[in-house]
Amino acid sequence: MFAGWLVLVGGWMPVLALIVTHRKSWPGAVHILTLAGILLPAIGAAGTVAFGFVLGRWVPRIGSWLKIGCAAPVGCLSWVFWFAIAYAVSVAGADASTDDSGAVGAVILEPFALLVIGALLGLGAGIGVACRARATGHAE
Repeated sequence: MFAGWLVLVGGWMPVLALIVTHRKSWPGAVHILTLAGILLPAIGAAGTVAFGFVLGRWVPRIGSWLKIGCAAPVGCLSWVFWFAIAYAVSVAGADASTDDSGAVGAVILEPFALLVIGALLGLGAGIGVACRARATGHAE
């Protein structure tokens, strides 16, 4: 489940980069890009909340904040990895040896991605802990 979540965190970015790169040769690319641009990040966010729920509900004996503190940086690194792949896909035809905007973008966006991933994991973990507390009759 952990590996699946790491793909959901940012695996949608290379897909969007491919669609944007080839949008002129695809007749319906505008519709696909619009739909994918809305659905794919939403699926990644829902997957992050679901993974947080699993951490809060079924991973016992470890505090929720510790779980989120360990999972959020790993998810953020996965997001940066997918960001780098999406950047490489989008500039594959051009000479990217002198262009460092992808690295700059990752550095600028990484703290925000960490906050969003941590918040979504915290939301899911909170729901999971509440469900476990209600099922067992006591809080963690």
